[in-house]
Amino acid sequence: MQIWTFPKKSVAALSTALMAASLSVQPVTAVPSDPGVTDSQILIGSCLSQTGQLHRRGAELTKGATAYFEYINAKGGVNGRKIKLKSCDDAYDAEKAEQCFNENLHGKVFAGAFFLGSVPALKYARLAPKENMPLIGFSSGLNELYEFQHDIFTLRPSYVEEVNVQISELAKHGAKRFAILYVLDAYGFSIRSAATAALKRLGITPVLQANYERNTSNLDAAFAQIKAQKPDVLILGVASALLPQVMQKKQEQKLNTVYVCPSVAMDVIRNNFDDANDILVTDAMPNPLEKAPGIILYQSQLKKIAPAASFDESSLEGFMVATVIVEGLKRAGRDLSRAKFMSALESVHDQDFGFGDNFKVSFSSTNHNGIDARVIRFLRVDSSKQQLVPIGTDSVCNRKTTLRTGQNLRSTSNQFASTVVV
Repeated sequence: MQIWTFPKKSVAALSTALMAASLSVQPVTAVPSDPGVTDSQILIGSCLSQTGQLHRRGAELTKGATAYFEYINAKGGVNGRKIKLKSCDDAYDAEKAEQCFNENLHGKVFAGAFFLGSVPALKYARLAPKENMPLIGFSSGLNELYEFQHDIFTLRPSYVEEVNVQISELAKHGAKRFAILYVLDAYGFSIRSAATAALKRLGITPVLQANYERNTSNLDAAFAQIKAQKPDVLILGVASALLPQVMQKKQEQKLNTVYVCPSVAMDVIRNNFDDANDILVTDAMPNPLEKAPGIILYQSQLKKIAPAASFDESSLEGFMVATVIVEGLKRAGRDLSRAKFMSALESVHDQDFGFGDNFKVSFSSTNHNGIDARVIRFLRVDSSKQQLVPIGTDSVCNRKTTLRTGQNLRSTSNQFASTVVV
């Protein structure tokens, strides 16, 4: 066997060369942290309507979010960092939504939240994977948001779940002739799809599917069709800005048709109680006037930042979403990253934030829909009392007046509404 040896001078030279090489190597640069995080601040971005037809809801969502973040910041923030909310206006427009995302969220904020309306929501859902940015809290039940996507977290039931409640309850009590009025955009298509699917499961074909262009303000043609068909129930997938006109048409035509709205119409209804009498609406948020611990905190903190503000579902929704964001940030720890934050949210199981027994939040690695259909309430507008009155099936069954035919339902729609009041 041959043994190789190196002269002492060669070994010394090699050692000197290796040392010099090691000294010349630049230190490894640390992987940069995710955007929107500094030693002292976490930046959350929001694209929502500050102008346009949803501007009021946008303002209320922002107030609710700001109220909770300021409450947390006053206590020192989360893991040594204060939370800052950066909002921009997408005007409930798909093109402006993409611009808002690219100019204000892309590469700038840690996470996106407090999105409003189905049209821009669809755009954000498609942009999020490119950014690997967590998006939390859409004030929309757009069906596409509930198809699992690792970076999207929702905190309200879907339109499918809301419309299922509406149609199944009304069909139980005699409704047979259903019509749908919807706007030709992502929101309207989502309501139409949910309604036709729910009716198909019951073996019912809608007597009418009337629609209108998104940018029109004239519903005369659609209501001419509705008047001709005289449906028992009209499921509404109508833009918020046109709901007052729908209420006026209801009064003018006097069809005794039961008009039904999803939860996103709630703010418009609250501001038009006198014209909305006997309209039915599903609600997916807690009652903002309740005395649950989380709602009491919401009420007190909202008054701190906006003393003249009224308590409503939109500002409460913003407050709730902010509460869940903070919980995720706490669990993710000081060494914060988007991946850790999303994993932290997935660790939230049956968490009670004080907003009511049904409003416990649960996520998992395969389910990012934090609140399910159990929270849905079916309500009737009572203009005389300026109230939204809960509807319950038990009270119908216990009353003498139980409506079983479409004709009975149509001829006594006001009586129907009153017989199902809890």
